[in-house]
Amino acid sequence: MRDLLLAAAVMAISAVAAAAVSKHLRHALARAKATARLTEAAHHRDRTALQQRLDRAAAEQAVLREADLVLDHALTVHHPPTDPTREG
Repeated sequence: MRDLLLAAAVMAISAVAAAAVSKHLRHALARAKATARLTEAAHHRDRTALQQRLDRAAAEQAVLREADLVLDHALTVHHPPTDPTREG
């Protein structure tokens, strides 16, 4: 009878310990998933911000190239290039 009570007590303690470990692991997994979601959201935000900065920089470069072409054309019209091989 004593062995039966001891075995029952060991089984009860084991069941409680298994439940506690299971609960701890579920909470740890939930924290890990939440961390992964937050990290992915931060990466998405950072990638979006970087893409916007790159797009703005590309647009600014395009505007500067166009302005350079307009300025070159205007200078050519008002001050035609001279041929250095010709005397004059």
